[in-house]
Amino acid sequence: MALFNRRSFIIVPLLLAASFVLYAQQSLTDASLLTQSSFTQWTGDNGLVSNNITSAIRDRNGFVWITSYNGIMRFDGVQVYVFDQTKIPFLVSGAFYSVYEDKEGTLWFSSQNSGIVLYKSGKFERLDPEGKILPKSIRCLQLAEDGTVWVGSNNFGLFKIQNNEITKIESPELSKVSILDIKIDANGNLWIATDGKGVFKYDGKRFKNLANLTSRVVNSIAVASDNTLFFGTPDGLDVLKNDKVTRSNILKDFQINKIICDRYNRVWFGTELGLGRFTLNDESSFEYVTEKEGFPLSRIAFLFYDSENSLWVSTGRDGLFQIRESNIVNITRQQGLSVDKINMIAEDHNHVFYVGSDGGGIDVYSDGRVTPLKINTPIFNSGIRDIYIHPKNTLWIGSYRGLLRKDKNSERLYDLKDGLTAVDIRRIIPADGDNLWIATRSGGIMKFGNGKVLEKYGLGTGLESNYVLALENDSLGNLHVGTHSGGMTILHRDGKSETFHIEANDDGVLIFNIHFDKRGKIWAVGNTGLFHFTGKKFIKLNLTKSLVGEIFFDWVEDRNGNVWVTSNLGVLKIFKSDVLKFVSGEIKEVPFKLFDNRDGMKGKECTAATRSLLSLNGKIWVPTLNGIAVFYPDKIKENKIPPPVYITSLKADDKEFNASEKIVIEPGKLRYTFNFTSPSFISPRKIRFKYKLEGVDGSWIEAGTVRQAEYTNLTPRDYVFHVQACNSDGVWNEQGARIHFEVKPFFYQTSYFYILITVLFAVLLYLAYKWRVNSIERRNRELRKVNGELDRFVYSASHDLRAPLASILGLVNVARLDKGNNFENYLDKIEKSVTKLDGFIRDIIDFSRNARTEVEAELIDFKTL
Repeated sequence: MALFNRRSFIIVPLLLAASFVLYAQQSLTDASLLTQSSFTQWTGDNGLVSNNITSAIRDRNGFVWITSYNGIMRFDGVQVYVFDQTKIPFLVSGAFYSVYEDKEGTLWFSSQNSGIVLYKSGKFERLDPEGKILPKSIRCLQLAEDGTVWVGSNNFGLFKIQNNEITKIESPELSKVSILDIKIDANGNLWIATDGKGVFKYDGKRFKNLANLTSRVVNSIAVASDNTLFFGTPDGLDVLKNDKVTRSNILKDFQINKIICDRYNRVWFGTELGLGRFTLNDESSFEYVTEKEGFPLSRIAFLFYDSENSLWVSTGRDGLFQIRESNIVNITRQQGLSVDKINMIAEDHNHVFYVGSDGGGIDVYSDGRVTPLKINTPIFNSGIRDIYIHPKNTLWIGSYRGLLRKDKNSERLYDLKDGLTAVDIRRIIPADGDNLWIATRSGGIMKFGNGKVLEKYGLGTGLESNYVLALENDSLGNLHVGTHSGGMTILHRDGKSETFHIEANDDGVLIFNIHFDKRGKIWAVGNTGLFHFTGKKFIKLNLTKSLVGEIFFDWVEDRNGNVWVTSNLGVLKIFKSDVLKFVSGEIKEVPFKLFDNRDGMKGKECTAATRSLLSLNGKIWVPTLNGIAVFYPDKIKENKIPPPVYITSLKADDKEFNASEKIVIEPGKLRYTFNFTSPSFISPRKIRFKYKLEGVDGSWIEAGTVRQAEYTNLTPRDYVFHVQACNSDGVWNEQGARIHFEVKPFFYQTSYFYILITVLFAVLLYLAYKWRVNSIERRNRELRKVNGELDRFVYSASHDLRAPLASILGLVNVARLDKGNNFENYLDKIEKSVTKLDGFIRDIIDFSRNARTEVEAELIDFKTL
């Protein structure tokens, strides 16, 4: 099984906002599903082996299986696993037409020149491997409910597989015809689309050619819930209803390659140039989008609608697309904005949105269309910071060139010569009557009315800083001013002012925005965090986990009791109930969920120091550096379904094992790599994992988003590897996945070897013992012999030594008794005895020397001798 370890790619989101257009120049509204859909594209540049995709389906396990002319691909949302001739040796080539899944979960692949290939139990096999019945080139399949499989071939007609038997359906009309598609209607009739002979109906007994079709080439057939049949041809769409064929006027001259019907009675069709749909029996609902609108969908080959309401679009030029109903829609330059760096959004009572950007211009978004607002006053290139829409339809526009008043017929720019304290306008809110409060970057705040400044507040005159970023009125008419390095000042209606600081020294502390909730509670967002203002002091909210380098910009509350906080890392969703629990001391940290580019935002970084908008229909409009991100709070629900998790393979050094087979690893392997995944297409890159190897890991190891684990030098034994996955809402699949495997030992690591070594050691020990005992006994015998010889020697020596001494002693005694002249004679006798004694002593010395001398063997030549 092929696995590209560590290979990740950037999913290029082409999120669809409101730029879909109707074929007849009719604009789409937000009520259309297409305007609330996200487009995600995968190509050869970000993971696929080719842009020429022939089909794609999503199986019951959540994997997307993709066919191409370069092999089969399996995709889990992050990684692509490629199966080609190197992984499936029996393939003639890597060219495949389509993929299907039966009720048992077996995948059926129709190939260009390898017949039908099956995938089940983690292994590929070829149906009719010898090619005795089926031709090599299979164009399409139809898997019936009763298990029958109908096979359409290239140039060899129709085949049937039933009860593991393959038969060719003999028919003169189809014997040498290429079959492009097969479908079964509600009455059990088989409908066969051919390349050059139109459509045939087969009731199990006879074939009937359908007349009055637009073209004799029929690429695709679709059967609707009411048994209406649609035929896609190179020249348009034909419809069969109540046994009558009609031609669709709206799809006249369209080259339709694929057509399907979904569970919502919508008909989807793919053409050479784009994608479209209409509601069954209502062609007026026709919608069509092409590459002209910025969505590359050329040469659509296959469409598949999965159980999660995602449409998978296979194209012959632009790779694979997923289109799904989205809870985040992006509006960018692709949808008509002048620039993508957005500063603010304002909405009038007619649901018309005014978008201010860094380019100095204003775009108007209305009924799904983006048009530039014509402004004659030269405020461009200065940046639009705020827009206030007066109830009388007058626009007050704040820029860094001054305050612009624009109504239907006139414009007027107010600047320093009109008494403004500064022209770098940051915020505009209503005051009493028709007056306005205006906050500036360098001149504090002003009350403006009747074309002149009525009141001024700045450094030393009520405020502690002239740099004002936030400006809000409470329900009592008290003005709250958030500044740069000057804390928050409250200007009361009675003229009294109070300033409150977040820190003892607020130097460098910015208050970007201030929010009053329905209960009158005050929340502040600054560069140092999120705060609740009690009326006396600021309380900082502690989040459950730290976001590295985060800065928060704005606080918006939706109608469902959720708080949305914009930041440089994305948008945080926080339950208001959790915030209130924190403030009351019930919890120590506030949980949150982060939405970023991995969840559908075009770009995660929101525009700094700007406000978001809660629109009249309850959507959250967020200005970002990549256009506008529109959140649908009603559609963003907590995903409580645990994600599926699979162990795809185990690799021991250079040998890879399929996780579905019994794994026995031969001895000598050093590195063990486990690859696992969780197929998901809702924030797939936010899925986290943890794993544990029984007998090695004492507790679970957090892997984060990494889909691989490695171990080295595992001792020979049986092991069980466990892995669990967690979705982006923190819901864990605690059952997880596991595999059993055995690491085989070398012979010298087996129990038999240890038993043998023990026996050998015992034998050696016994032999050493016997040798030692024998050695001791031998030495004892030698000692006894030596002792006997010594006894005899001592006895003999004592006798031989005593005799001369006794003789000498006797001679001495006789000499004493003899008074004569025999003295010399006695001395001679004594001398002889002494000489005899000396000779005996010499013999003893020679004997001792000879006993210590080694015996030297020498060859003797007996002839010479």
